[in-house]
Amino acid sequence: MADNELIIQLKAKDDRALTMLFTRYSKSLYAVVASRVADRDQAEDALQQTIVNIWNQIGNYDESKGRLFSWMVNIARQTAAQKTNPVSGTFVNLSGDASRIDSIGTGEVVRKLKPRCIQMLDLLFFKGKNVDDVARELDLSAEAVKSQNRSCVTDLRNYIAS
Repeated sequence: MADNELIIQLKAKDDRALTMLFTRYSKSLYAVVASRVADRDQAEDALQQTIVNIWNQIGNYDESKGRLFSWMVNIARQTAAQKTNPVSGTFVNLSGDASRIDSIGTGEVVRKLKPRCIQMLDLLFFKGKNVDDVARELDLSAEAVKSQNRSCVTDLRNYIAS
């Protein structure tokens, strides 16, 4: 079955497509999450959650914006990040040792960003929303989201470097 057929069947919520998705991509997606999650049990949980997230979010997949595999890898990365950085609310609400991101001092650096940057980075990287969803939520164009995100990431890099 070609990917375009798989996409159609996944969007139709065909259980056979879910089996095909797992058979075809589980090893590659596991490699993505395992490279980010040290504990094997957590990596397996992250893979399972990745497959569920793909199943639940397949309606958001837009073929014109990239390949299915690239889209799924992004979901796997986001899922792994949530396993390794269990953060509630926005990612700047960090508390003590509960989050690895804060243990390396990133929380303090993130708090230096403009509130709009914090909100945008949270939506894009920790909540896994795509550019179009963020654009709608923040009442901006997709181009403005991309531009502001680049600026925010540059600011974040500069804060980290200083």
